[in-house]
Amino acid sequence: MSTAAEAVITLASELKAEAAALYEAYVKLPLAIEKEHRAIRSRDFPDIENAGAAKAEVCEQIEKSFHAMAIAAARIGQHRARILGGEARCPAALKECVAALEELRAAFPSTPGEGALAMGVLTHQIDGLRKLAQAFEAKVREVKPLVEANRALVGKLLRDYQDSYRFWQKVSEETISAYNERGVQETSGRLSGFSASA
Repeated sequence: MSTAAEAVITLASELKAEAAALYEAYVKLPLAIEKEHRAIRSRDFPDIENAGAAKAEVCEQIEKSFHAMAIAAARIGQHRARILGGEARCPAALKECVAALEELRAAFPSTPGEGALAMGVLTHQIDGLRKLAQAFEAKVREVKPLVEANRALVGKLLRDYQDSYRFWQKVSEETISAYNERGVQETSGRLSGFSASA
């Protein structure tokens, strides 16, 4: 078995592992979003913080997997250029990576013995990656509306907090009460701006 074939097998295996990690993160994402929505509806700030942290953790895993897959895709492009000739084009999608790996597999001679075993391993990795790519695309279509709804909800929550902050900042600027250095309110003829009735 050639070192080029070994490198492609290793690359296919790494890409398959990252695609599986990405798929698992996308499986967790709707759960994290729903937890955040429940926390927002409960208006419990510690729950909102915890849910946001949990969602951020899932998003970091997604980002890490995407980054690793982008590096693997660039390496596939380099192997394709070196083995098949032409320019090193980086596949832009997971299914393009599968197609590029299939092109590379076809370029290796199918010799009996160790070479056939290597091609069997590569075929197994490519088939697994193809199934993961299909499952991932379906999961993305399922999760995308939830992500968009979450973006809108979190954006609204942020705007509400900003509006509330501006309101209370304006009230504090308009309030004509002053405190001395001991924290006691000095009321010499000043009114607070709020009135209460019992």
